[in-house]
Amino acid sequence: MKKLLLVLLLSFGLPQTDIVVSGIMHTADGGMAIQLVNKTGGASIKGTVGHPYHATAVDLAFDLIPDDEPDNIGIVYETGVADGDLCWIVVKGLAKIYFEGAVARGQFVRSQVAADGGTVGYAVSEATPTAPFTTDKHFQELGHILETTGGAGLSTCLLHAN
Repeated sequence: MKKLLLVLLLSFGLPQTDIVVSGIMHTADGGMAIQLVNKTGGASIKGTVGHPYHATAVDLAFDLIPDDEPDNIGIVYETGVADGDLCWIVVKGLAKIYFEGAVARGQFVRSQVAADGGTVGYAVSEATPTAPFTTDKHFQELGHILETTGGAGLSTCLLHAN
């Protein structure tokens, strides 16, 4: 029976759904996700950038990455998870990242510096690193954009760590 199921999956393609094994999710978007406690102060928003939470005694939690902070830990996978509840965070592979404006494939994606003036927790794209390019800005890089968008919204990106 297992062989038949495997043959069917390989013949018709793997299902485009989330698969959870041993506490790790292989997302339908092509990423690998883990669960952490949402401590953003509100409901989660898919595509925002997570940051290690350390304000109170809540372990294994995340909040939204503040400006000028290089310590991103992943991309929020779910929308609507209440503050204090477990939420999936994409840490490797492909992730849908939220941008406030249009982006183009081939650009790199990073968290914000104060001069960007965007919404806390949202990512920024750049074709090439721009001034002020500092070591911190380099470490804010999240990955590379693989999908062009015409305006604000989610874009598929390949995550990597610097």
